Amino acid sequence: MNGNASPVRLDGLLLRLRLQHLRMLVALGESRSIHEAARRMHLTQSAASKLLGDMERAFVARLFERGRLGLQATPAGSALVRRAARMLRDVEAAREEQQLFRKGAATLLRVGGLPLALATVMPHVLARCRQEWPELVLQLREATGRALLRDVEAGTVDCALGRIVPEEPIDSTGMDLLLDELVEEELVAVVRRDHALAQRRRVPPKDLERFEWITPAVGSTAHTTFIAALQRAGIAPPRPAVECDASYATILAYIRRFNLAGLLPKTIAVQEAATTPLRILRLPLRMKLPPIAFVCRRDRAEAPEIARLHAIVRASAGLAAKGLPSPGTGGSLPRPRRAGRARPPP
Repeated sequence: MNGNASPVRLDGLLLRLRLQHLRMLVALGESRSIHEAARRMHLTQSAASKLLGDMERAFVARLFERGRLGLQATPAGSALVRRAARMLRDVEAAREEQQLFRKGAATLLRVGGLPLALATVMPHVLARCRQEWPELVLQLREATGRALLRDVEAGTVDCALGRIVPEEPIDSTGMDLLLDELVEEELVAVVRRDHALAQRRRVPPKDLERFEWITPAVGSTAHTTFIAALQRAGIAPPRPAVECDASYATILAYIRRFNLAGLLPKTIAVQEAATTPLRILRLPLRMKLPPIAFVCRRDRAEAPEIARLHAIVRASAGLAAKGLPSPGTGGSLPRPRRAGRARPPP
């Protein structure tokens, strides 16, 4: 590409770019084929090529090159595809917000979360928002691991309650994220109250090998934490009857149905033991999980709605860490305070 285009010409081209150009760029990044991208966009191949040419002239850079596997994005192209995808998601979020404005809401926030965070911290957040911020609409999306961080970076969610994993430093991913550590959590072993281990005041780790377990899936953070704790104690891992990459409700159902030993985050286990026939085993094992953190894009951290939710989440995490019961347990959510007709912000 000609690198000597004048700034005036560049600005003029940029001003003429439309959403269709961004959609074409994302389609090319995904398909690596001008023919397939044109098909997805319901355009002729020549029209699709023209859109790509517009983008390359506007940014004075070659965005794609032909390779053995089709079109390959250049470094400039890869960066622009990511930004185009984020812009399109922001436009879609704005459309959803406008729909909510027409229904009387004033703010929409999309929040991702680990199953643990959504089960323990988020009920406190929701109760407080209902009281103090009734015009807020929260869209909750459950995900696990680094998928949450990618969702935040890509703009699929506005923020998330994710996990900081020391073995996977954030700096190595190239993501520009703000992470605020909120809650530390640990795993505990649990059984039914009629299980043989439930009658012991203390359970030596070596006795764990004699019983059947439902264990976290290999490769999961919980599984890695469990195995590391056993290795420190010089104990072989127990034989799993089931390896489970599923919700805590599923794990609890199998523990109750088949009288298995299992693992749960302590906060979940304490809540369940208070209301169901579940016993937490007293083991001389330390199974500390990586902390849960509030995560958002650094360039969005000071946005008023993100900053306000961040403050509510931080206060709510303190309540969850103290083991206080989640609002609404066994009943309805707190009634929202009366508020005037909500209007969209100027």
